[in-house]
Amino acid sequence: MLTNVGQVANSLEADGSPEINPEHPQLNRSVNFILGERILMIHPKSKRSFLIIAIMWLLMSIVQDTLANGDWEQLREAVRQGDIKKINLLLGSGVDINHQDNAGWTVLHWWNFSYDFSDRRFLETLRVLIKRGVNVNTVDTRGRTALMLLLVPGDDQPETPQLKAIQILIDGGSDLHIKNEWGESASSLGLASKFKEVRALFMKLDKASSKQ
Repeated sequence: MLTNVGQVANSLEADGSPEINPEHPQLNRSVNFILGERILMIHPKSKRSFLIIAIMWLLMSIVQDTLANGDWEQLREAVRQGDIKKINLLLGSGVDINHQDNAGWTVLHWWNFSYDFSDRRFLETLRVLIKRGVNVNTVDTRGRTALMLLLVPGDDQPETPQLKAIQILIDGGSDLHIKNEWGESASSLGLASKFKEVRALFMKLDKASSKQ
């Protein structure tokens, strides 16, 4: 990308546009234009040069973001499908496992809404995500972690939270005391759960924590 921009700049210079000099001394009369790790110092008289480079940079950024979001959406769907092979393939290609969508959800939040809740797919997908470095404590725009979503099942989730999944998230480093916008934490949600097994687990955790 930088090489192409440099070629454009050189062609403009050859046509008579003012020189683009990375070491221009008159910083107060120059414009800092950042492209990756390079800074081009463009004299105000080279408005045409600046405009063309700025438009090219903007268009390339949009294309890159669109491609990145498309790859992340593929990862999200692979997670929901429990497609371990595709998850590893996409992560290996550089897709950001901790990318957040407009709601602040990572693929781990979306994992709660899998298409297949069998132990083989649901739990194994969770183990893979944690192994590959997903941040279990990322919160969405309402302050909810993936564990909080698991503890309060929605319409598209299993009626009863899976204790194994809860334990895997806790063992994976889930912070039980992060509070959402309603002041609830995973700990308080677990202790107040309508599910007896979930309450028992969090009572045990709370008791162990109070002894430390």
